[in-house]
Amino acid sequence: MADLRRRLIRCIGDPDERFVEDPVRMLRAVAFAARLDFRLHGPVREGIARQRAEIRNASPARLVEEMYKLLRSGVAARIFKRLSRTGLLRHIAPEVNRPRSAALWRSLEALDAYRARFDAAPDALSNAILLGSLVAPVQEIDLTPPRRDPRGASLRVSLGDLPVARRDVEHLRQVLSLQPLLRDPGLPPRRIRGILARASLPDALTWLEIHGEDSEALARWRDLVSHGVRAPRRRRRRGRRRSRRAPVPE
Repeated sequence: MADLRRRLIRCIGDPDERFVEDPVRMLRAVAFAARLDFRLHGPVREGIARQRAEIRNASPARLVEEMYKLLRSGVAARIFKRLSRTGLLRHIAPEVNRPRSAALWRSLEALDAYRARFDAAPDALSNAILLGSLVAPVQEIDLTPPRRDPRGASLRVSLGDLPVARRDVEHLRQVLSLQPLLRDPGLPPRRIRGILARASLPDALTWLEIHGEDSEALARWRDLVSHGVRAPRRRRRRGRRRSRRAPVPE
């Protein structure tokens, strides 16, 4: 009870031993303290300072899942700031270890504001949305379609050694490439119907809602979606009719 009153996070057992046994405990301790707005007990903080490089020995797949959980938490900005201060973030994903990046913190705060509207993390917060909220402010994401770029977009989005799924990167590319089109009020009807048929449109609208700061464009597209405008059908090519030969005179 004393620790609760003092808003303090302790470690059961020796922090160094516990963190070497499972380095993810350091990540969770920092995240837990950030969520509750608690402080880390001195020995815990010092143990993280000594053992933070051990986080590289954690399972990369497990770390990716932990990162997505943190981004869905509703306090992502606060958590990632603390991860940066403790030095853990530079060992997990040095690309986003930008403590002075105003764009990064604005992006995570916008994500948190959206998440705060729901009791639980909504399905709309897909991995692509979460990944983009973290990396788009600090990395230039190539929007070239894969068919024109055989190397693939995933080579241009990285989080340290973490295995970012190619499908999530490709979906993020589609979401970002739609943004200027969604903001364009002068699109012809045929182009609009084509966009409405895209599988990436729901996430693109979620991105616009979180990061776009264009309520008019969002309302316009939500209205189009609610009315169920269909994409144009492809016209079948008609084969050439065989010309009838004139009868040969007898």
